[in-house]
Amino acid sequence: MVEAIDLAIATSGAYARGDHVRNPHTGRPPAGVLSVTIVGPELATADAYATAAFAMGPEEARTGRPGSRATRR
Repeated sequence: MVEAIDLAIATSGAYARGDHVRNPHTGRPPAGVLSVTIVGPELATADAYATAAFAMGPEEARTGRPGSRATRR
């Protein structure tokens, strides 16, 4: 269990809705990543970062914002 006070947790992935997020540079869904979870002070911002990091794929997500974590398939 994780206890959080005044924090938002957002996860973006393809496990529930399929390949609905696309990398804007390639036009393809990300490969090699199941989900990305971001923790931050505001849900809308955490959700935006989670979706962007997921779209980038695991290599770019790992080297992007501090605190991001990519889960490999």
